[in-house]
Amino acid sequence: MTTPSPNPKGFFRLSVRGQVGLPKQQQKLLQRALDNGRGAENELRFQCRIAQDVNAAFERLDLGDGTYFTIHERSKAQFGRDRNGEAYLTVVAYWSKNNTAYRIKWTGPAVPQRAKVIAVAHDEGRKVAPERVAFRWSAASITKVRHDLAANGEMRDRTPHSGSATKNRNRKYDRLCAADL
Repeated sequence: MTTPSPNPKGFFRLSVRGQVGLPKQQQKLLQRALDNGRGAENELRFQCRIAQDVNAAFERLDLGDGTYFTIHERSKAQFGRDRNGEAYLTVVAYWSKNNTAYRIKWTGPAVPQRAKVIAVAHDEGRKVAPERVAFRWSAASITKVRHDLAANGEMRDRTPHSGSATKNRNRKYDRLCAADL
């Protein structure tokens, strides 16, 4: 017997909070700090305006079929650029139907251009008006998450395999910048 998986239809409409623009001089400093296309530091992908608003949206995100997603308390949303230079949005959430954690990921062309523009404008300190951005559910990859914790709460001893963390130690993820648009 197979376990059901979430299959949301339509769009996830993300409400993005706006921001007041910084003075022009500060904006220029921020743009220079992004190093002409290198993007911001790896750790900052958790603090992106888009990622923060996704965390808020997934506090309880109704799917329209009586089920909902809730954000995983130890795995907050990330928005940025992957090692292939493509934009991505990833969030880990529990599905109410079976209380199982799923990784929901939009990559490359599945990430709306408007979300990329907002993220870059926010990082550069420009004025951003509040708005809604639609992410197509059918473009998302939704996969069950393998947990690293045993039932007693301690780390599991895992034998490395082709998809293990040991393979991904050298991955380079960072923030989008104007050169990506």
